[in-house]
Amino acid sequence: MKYPKVRKDLVATASITSVFLVLSFFQYHMDKFFPGIPVKLIIYIFLGLMVILLLMQVSKIVRRKRKMKGNSKLKWIYYGPSFILLAGIIYFFSPFKLRSEILESPVILRGCYQGGTDQAVIRFRKNNHFEVIWTNEDGNEEWYPGIFVQKKDTFFLTFDEKSPETLGSKIVNNGVNLVSEGSQNEEGSKHNYVLFTIGYCRDNDGNFIH
Repeated sequence: MKYPKVRKDLVATASITSVFLVLSFFQYHMDKFFPGIPVKLIIYIFLGLMVILLLMQVSKIVRRKRKMKGNSKLKWIYYGPSFILLAGIIYFFSPFKLRSEILESPVILRGCYQGGTDQAVIRFRKNNHFEVIWTNEDGNEEWYPGIFVQKKDTFFLTFDEKSPETLGSKIVNNGVNLVSEGSQNEEGSKHNYVLFTIGYCRDNDGNFIH
C-alpha cells in the first residue's frame, strides 16, 4: 500500500470531520431529545481538535517540501487531510448550514424574549406543535414542547410535561408581541409572565441568532 501514513491521516481526519458535521447537523434534535448532553460544547471541542490537526498537517506539508528541496511537486494525496479539515472548519463559520430542524414542520410564528440574563424563543409550527427554549446566563437550555390550538389571534398551549413559570398557557398575538395571560401586570395577578417580541432574537451587533 502506497503512502500508509498519509492514508492513515486521511481516515482519521475524515472520521473526525464526519462526526463533527453529523453533530452540527443534528444539534437541534439532540438538544431537543437529550437536554442533559452539552452538544454545543462537544461541537466546539471537535472544532478545536480540527484546528490543531490542521496546523499539524500544514506543518507536515512544510517539512516534506523542505526535504524535497524543490526537486519535484508534492503529490496531491499529501494535501488531502488538510483539505478535509479546512472544509469542515469553513463550514462551521459559514452562514449557510444544513440543520436537522428542516425535518420538522415549518414555523408559522416565532417570538423572542431577551431579559437581563435569560433568553427564550418560542416557535409555533404548522402541525400545531410548539416549543419554548429557555437559555439561562450559563448557557444551559430548557426545552418546553407541546401542542397548541389557535383561535384567531389567541393560542392555547398544552405542554407535554412541565411548563415555564414565566409563560402562561394562553398567548395573544397583538401584531408586535406575544402576550401571556396575566402579563400586563393587572391588579391581583399572581404571575410575572414575560413578554415575547415577534421575530428573531438578535445579538449585541443586531445579527439574528434564532
